[in-house]
Parts: sequence; C-alpha cells; structure tokens
Amino acid sequence: MLNPVLGGVLLPEKLPQLTSLIARFLDIVGKRLPDDVIQRLTEMRTNAAPGLEQVIYDSMFENMEQAQALNRPICQDTGVISFYVKVGSDSKLLPILKEALTKGVLEA
Repeated sequence: MLNPVLGGVLLPEKLPQLTSLIARFLDIVGKRLPDDVIQRLTEMRTNAAPGLEQVIYDSMFENMEQAQALNRPICQDTGVISFYVKVGSDSKLLPILKEALTKGVLEA
C-alpha cells in the first residue's frame, strides 16, 4: 500500500517526498529502540551479575538516555545500513527507490 504522503503515485517528481519519508524513518529508528527491546534489556539489566555485566547494561541505558537528550543516534555499532525491500517488478517505486534510499540515509 502506498503512503498517502506520496499522493498514491510514485514518479520521479515524488523523489524528494520519498527521500524525506525515509530520512524521518531512519532518524526515529536510529534514536529509539522498540518498546519490547527496551523491556527485555531492562529485565536483563535487573538480573545482571554485579561487575562488568552490570556496567555494560548501565552503559547501554546511559547511551539510550543521551541519545534522547542530545537528539543523536544510539551508538550500537558502526556497521553499514542494509535495506531489504519487497516491491513488485512493475512497481512505480523501482526507478527512484535506490536514489531515495541513498539520499534518505545521507539526509538522516
């Protein structure tokens, strides 16, 4: 289903809108973990053994707090962003998808 932000049509002139949508998405997912992940990390932190294990969990939560306070990404790793996208072979999205993803990453 197409996003209503894009007006239901994906043509080259929609590239800036798609790029902006991707950038906003990446901005959000880079700064906040899903609730179920936070819940599980909280449980694991509570059950962590004193010492290094506790220090690691404390550091993770401090990093999450700083990401929110400073409006910066959570520092998890310095890996490469990979996208796995399913679209039909005749999708109007195909001609602009790679460029939109690349520009969205740079914008985010």
